[in-house]
Amino acid sequence: MLRIYWNLLYNLINKINNHLKKHSPTKIIIGTFISIRIIEKFLQFYKTYNTKQLKINLTDTALQAIEKLPIIGPKLTASINKEVKGLLLGIKNDIDKSRSEWEPIHQLPKIGFSEIEIKERFKNVNAKYKPGSLSAAVYSQFHNNESKLLQSIWSKTAFTNPVFLEWPLINLMEAELISICQHLLNGEVGAPGIMTRGGTISILEACKAYVLLARKNDLNPEIIVPDSIHVAFDKAAKVLNAKLIKIPVNKLTGAANVKAIEKAISKHTCMIACSAPSFPFGIIDPITDLGKLAQKHNIPLHVDACLGGFLTAFAKDAGYDLPPCDFSVPGVSSISIDTHKYGQTPKGSSFLLFSKNCPATPTHVYLDWVGGMYVTPSIDGSRSGADIATTWTVLCHKGANKYIQETRKILNLHRALLNEVNKIDGIFVPFNPEISIVPIQSIEGINSLVIADLLKEKGWSVNILQSPDQTPLGFHFCVTSIHANQKDFLKLFIKDLSNAVQFAKQNPEAKPNGMPKAYGKLEKGVPFYVQDKIGNGYIKVITTLPGVEIPGIWSKPREEEQKTQGFFTSTDKDAELTQVRRDAFKF
Repeated sequence: MLRIYWNLLYNLINKINNHLKKHSPTKIIIGTFISIRIIEKFLQFYKTYNTKQLKINLTDTALQAIEKLPIIGPKLTASINKEVKGLLLGIKNDIDKSRSEWEPIHQLPKIGFSEIEIKERFKNVNAKYKPGSLSAAVYSQFHNNESKLLQSIWSKTAFTNPVFLEWPLINLMEAELISICQHLLNGEVGAPGIMTRGGTISILEACKAYVLLARKNDLNPEIIVPDSIHVAFDKAAKVLNAKLIKIPVNKLTGAANVKAIEKAISKHTCMIACSAPSFPFGIIDPITDLGKLAQKHNIPLHVDACLGGFLTAFAKDAGYDLPPCDFSVPGVSSISIDTHKYGQTPKGSSFLLFSKNCPATPTHVYLDWVGGMYVTPSIDGSRSGADIATTWTVLCHKGANKYIQETRKILNLHRALLNEVNKIDGIFVPFNPEISIVPIQSIEGINSLVIADLLKEKGWSVNILQSPDQTPLGFHFCVTSIHANQKDFLKLFIKDLSNAVQFAKQNPEAKPNGMPKAYGKLEKGVPFYVQDKIGNGYIKVITTLPGVEIPGIWSKPREEEQKTQGFFTSTDKDAELTQVRRDAFKF
């Protein structure tokens, strides 16, 4: 056998030699060099390219191409539009119903409304909101004295603008806030930072800083993240035209896979990002190991602490030992942290902080503009000084001791909720969530979307989770200070959750309604091209007044006109099952 292989190899070598005799040595050397480079490029492409994205691109391109064909194209377009319209009409009906008590204003009134009329408009602004029922939406509520204090501060600062130096106190308070957040996260004295309007903007500004720095060095920027990272990074990569490389998390821990991330690194990698904690599962990524990796390859490491920064900062003093996830970790070059979450400030308040030696900056500098020197710390130009003033007021009014107390209550409730959820047969908590988030998954045969829908009927709002391929992964609930200070929260939530699980277990054919139903349809594979139509239509629905035609979605129907039935609308069988479910789910 070996002799046969040897003869084959010998003959192959002779054939190659005879073929190469026809070419000059220079041509052979150049050809070999080019071949090696092509192989290197192919290996890099194979290592880093997102095959899922390739599949999505091919599907979307095929759909758009078919739509342009005669006969078949119009039929496909009509079919897609029917399915999209079916979903959006259901959403529109719910939204119109929720807004029905207010008379829409289509244009600016000629005579301004009186103070009484204005106050009447806002009388029921919170009527649909049930305190303590929402997950990851509202993180605090103010008592009367606190509200009056913030109203007073807002009225004094509403027209101030930190771009101009005519309000030195506003500029001073912004610098104080940056220093306060740097101190909480073990940053260096004098290290830079900026205030933004929210976590998504902080993340966008961080990515922008590193992407623009990479382009200065003639690189095609690539951002490497675990696939549990917040969707704000997808937004940032799209806006900045940078390549986002998502690495699957460790299947056992739900944390970033450090080895897999290192394999994805190339000369074009401009940053690595991780979470503290991740929004879906409440897992703090292995930041110490990622910091070592960042130092080894001289790549910036960004920590997204938007969700948990104001918990991790006080956890140790509250009696909880969490893994290091701030500037105390060597290799961390920037951190985003939201004050309007667990910092409990009014909405529209977040910070992006850098290490002192970080070479990247989000600052915009234009010294040669015809309007004069123009410098801003971020993309924003004019900003409201009231955001700075009210954020400063809340942080300084509460003080560190109050935050420590709140953190202890939240983490205590978080542990208690995890324990109670794991006692319910049919569901379980995946991984080992460390902060505030309680992810819940169901065992095979139990529809987690039905559980989520039933919780919604009882007034609870949960966040639906799904895998990158749109397979439902259950849902999560985010514990806040509102829940920690709410009497009988744990008892009430567990009671409703237990009953919902019991119903889903006994009725495996039951279908979810509303948004959970939409997630169920997404599981079957809705191309991104169609999802774009749904998303754009959804924004049109929520930003268009009732009774106004929305082309392609809604026109004022005739009384005899039947409602459009689409891919996402209920069938008679669905309605029957829903009624059975509601009859059984009374307690």
